Amino acid sequence: MKDAIKGSLLYRRSYQLNGKTINFDAPATIAFETLSSEEERRQINESIHQLARFSEKELVDKVNKLLTPEENVYMMSTGDLRIIYGVDGDVIEIEDLFHKKRLDLFQCEG
Repeated sequence: MKDAIKGSLLYRRSYQLNGKTINFDAPATIAFETLSSEEERRQINESIHQLARFSEKELVDKVNKLLTPEENVYMMSTGDLRIIYGVDGDVIEIEDLFHKKRLDLFQCEG
């Protein structure tokens, strides 16, 4: 168990952007590193810059879908990619990244 926790911390990254802390959880870091093109990584980076630039209310009003109100978890679309993230004040937790077709697969099963 301790090794699993230690291993997951290796894939977590954090940085400051526009006065906000951006934390990538392990699944998001792994997904980002395995994106198939530089263009996809650029799209994600631009979207994260957008998240850091605006207030939570501005982002929700413009491009995001609130997934769980009690936890402030949102989904942002950027091209064919989806970003799942949470907001807690000046901290943005990037929880996962995936292609829209993955989301479509889950919706078909439900």
